[in-house]
Amino acid sequence: MAKALHLAVRVTRQQNDNSPLPAIVSMPGSGETGTNTDNLVKFGPHHWLLKGWDGSVKLGNGTHYPILITLEQPAQNMRPWHLKALMQIVLKIFPIKAGSVQGDTSLATATAPANPVKPSPRLRR
Repeated sequence: MAKALHLAVRVTRQQNDNSPLPAIVSMPGSGETGTNTDNLVKFGPHHWLLKGWDGSVKLGNGTHYPILITLEQPAQNMRPWHLKALMQIVLKIFPIKAGSVQGDTSLATATAPANPVKPSPRLRR
């Protein structure tokens, strides 16, 4: 029997902007798997959104609003091929800019909102 997968997504757009956006993907830790959707906002970007962060990332070329995605694994130790299939679905659904997905499970730790992204290898379409 297939297990449900839960995710939280935030897309912030400027008016009349339909261009693809960068994305930040995070996942709760192995002790926070299953069906409790509270795990999606315990730590990471969606936690900071609830605390007042506007979702922006300030870089040398301005302020950006990436798509924020937090995925909750339905079971511990999901295999990489399952996560790859999930990411392929996410890339088809959301207007994500090719080559600009940043992700790291360490985003689930209490990171200061002024610097919510820890760069990691990029996922490719």
